[in-house]
Amino acid sequence: MKSRRTGAIIVAFLLSCATVLVLSACASSLDSESGTSSSTAEKSAKSSKKGEGSKLAASIGEYADSILSRGQTSDFQTEILKRTVQEGSMPAGDYENSWSMFKRCMSDKGFPELSYNKTDNGIYDIFVNSEKTPNLTGGLYDNAYSFCILDYFSDVADVYEKQVGNPKLYSVPEEAAVDCLHHMNLVPKNYTLEDFNNEVKGSKGSSFDIKNNAVQECLVPNGIYLLDARK
Repeated sequence: MKSRRTGAIIVAFLLSCATVLVLSACASSLDSESGTSSSTAEKSAKSSKKGEGSKLAASIGEYADSILSRGQTSDFQTEILKRTVQEGSMPAGDYENSWSMFKRCMSDKGFPELSYNKTDNGIYDIFVNSEKTPNLTGGLYDNAYSFCILDYFSDVADVYEKQVGNPKLYSVPEEAAVDCLHHMNLVPKNYTLEDFNNEVKGSKGSSFDIKNNAVQECLVPNGIYLLDARK
């Protein structure tokens, strides 16, 4: 399995380095030459119990509230998450507005050309493209990215991506992806989480077409990347 995050992008990488949180190891550095993503889905606060069937929360509103309870969300994103708690869901408009603010922040810091893909169900997958972003040295991009993502997009993206790609809020992203694949009739009825893990770790192909846009709608929101981001 090729995980490009990250939130994004990687968000878990940048978040851990920027705020000294133990969400991921800083040794997992961004690979600018291979199009490593900076997506945010891997950044989520996961349940301590990660067994099959375990949940992050009982609802999207409750999940958003759990993020707010950490006390680390920016003022801009806090207002969005508070509305999500009150209304029980996050409208696409809030996600898009948060994305626009993130892009504006990056542009203001000298990086107007972001590289990203967008799934058909509206999820942004940011990745590093050294051809479009040549001034990656000296930590300038990482510093700008960390500041902008934490101020405008990381927590909003976390919640919205769960809402879109993992509405049952499974603690294990792969389980959420398999549930989505079943829901969209993209795999056989007897297809299991074990089947999925065996296929993505192996080299014999999979039971589904990874180039299918509908498949990507199940994988990308859950931080699972089986395609080169640049293609």
